[in-house]
Amino acid sequence: MNSRLDTKQKSPPAASGFPENISFKRRDGLKIVEDILSVAFNGASKTEVVYRANLNFNRYKNYVSLLLEKGLVTLTERGGIMTTERGRLFLELSRQRKEILTMLSP
Repeated sequence: MNSRLDTKQKSPPAASGFPENISFKRRDGLKIVEDILSVAFNGASKTEVVYRANLNFNRYKNYVSLLLEKGLVTLTERGGIMTTERGRLFLELSRQRKEILTMLSP
């Protein structure tokens, strides 16, 4: 169907240029850590983590350094990372925290 013949009006973009029903939320550091640990759960390359956790390489480097220091991930033989048992526990506790907060919210 030709878009010029459509009778439905689409909502105009907001001042930002994006439709009003699209919201852009920034992830906090905890969410980024959860994303990295989830992607690397069974091992993942640097590129896979960057792509699937929606990071750039600088952020990857900073977060992975922190996660290595805290023992939440380990380096693999091929240069990727893998979530450690401590990282898996962190991920599970984080999920439980979310469930509790969801139950408590109105």
